[in-house]
Amino acid sequence: MAKHKKKRYHFPFRKLAGLFVSSLTGFLLLSAVGVYWAIAPVARQDETVALARPASAAGLGQNAMVLEHAVRIYFGNSDKSKAASECGSVYPLYREVPKTSTMMKNAVNELIAGLSWNEADAGYFNSISGGTRVNSFTFDNGVVHVDFDKRIKDGVVGNCDAAEIKSQITSTLKQFPSVKAVVISVDGKQDPAF
Repeated sequence: MAKHKKKRYHFPFRKLAGLFVSSLTGFLLLSAVGVYWAIAPVARQDETVALARPASAAGLGQNAMVLEHAVRIYFGNSDKSKAASECGSVYPLYREVPKTSTMMKNAVNELIAGLSWNEADAGYFNSISGGTRVNSFTFDNGVVHVDFDKRIKDGVVGNCDAAEIKSQITSTLKQFPSVKAVVISVDGKQDPAF
């Protein structure tokens, strides 16, 4: 009688290794695409772009999404404005604000919030005093009316300081196509400096 050889069972290591490598490659590719999607809008400095993020961070609910726009916030820069004749010259930095009906006001609030340490190290400065508050903000027929509290005038020594503040505010708001003019007031009264 012939002896039957027992068939040995071989674990499919090669197939599992191939499956693991292809899964890992797919994961890394998707991660790279996700990182690109997250940073790509900042690289496009000539346009406002939309980003989506979970709205739960904004307190709007678990499943809702909030669109964010990268907007230009204008600051002075001592490295770029070497000449005293460049009074009022401002340069954009980018911030993300929620795409809502208060997007323009959020941009002004980002301006008031100021700079990061890295931005300040790069020569940027904010002529608007820390602690400044917006008393009221209205938009009607292409005209933005912004009323600040008196702290906006803290540290204003001359015309150049006032011109910097005015330029920062108007440049930040006029990036929005619907804004035709900006009226700045302090505690309800138009200030000739602005």
